[in-house]
Amino acid sequence: MSTTLIDLRECLESFFDYWGKCDAISALKQCQLTWINNTREPLQRIRYLIVGLELKEYDIKEIKMITPVFAECEVSINKGKPAFINLIKEIAPYQPSEKGQWGINPISVLKLI
Repeated sequence: MSTTLIDLRECLESFFDYWGKCDAISALKQCQLTWINNTREPLQRIRYLIVGLELKEYDIKEIKMITPVFAECEVSINKGKPAFINLIKEIAPYQPSEKGQWGINPISVLKLI
């Protein structure tokens, strides 16, 4: 498995592990920088997401690299229907870069609910 896929998997697993622990602060650190910067009260929105739905289990089914800075990951939670979650690699808000960090776009997570 390539370093990029390992990094993507680690970002996803961290987000879902923090969700399962209801740790909104740590889950927020796994989110896309642009979303954090552009969202009013991002911590409250993440808290609402992870407290509103108890995460018992998740399954990362497939990770597709669309570009070097954009990936779609097929995931299911609590044995539900799979959906694609978007991850973006950025060095700063609105600045995608291969040198950046992967972050989950929380809006795409809503498809799992």
